[in-house]
Amino acid sequence: MSESEKRIPPFGLRLPPDLKSRVQKSADEANRSMNAEIIARLEASFDAPSREEFEATKKWATEFLRAALDNAVEQIVTEKNDPS
Repeated sequence: MSESEKRIPPFGLRLPPDLKSRVQKSADEANRSMNAEIIARLEASFDAPSREEFEATKKWATEFLRAALDNAVEQIVTEKNDPS
């Protein structure tokens, strides 16, 4: 244990048995302790995009894909109606 880890005060956490098992399994698969697994997951949850950012990205992607689809359909119709 590093010096910086020794300075972190302990924090008791009660987990339902099934959740504890899932955390332990995930920690084992990642080859790390349960503590490290919980810290990694908490940090990831704070780094995740907010709901507003997600919705804005979804709106942009929907508009982009709709425009691309409209262009593709227009091109197909134009090619089909072009007698050359």
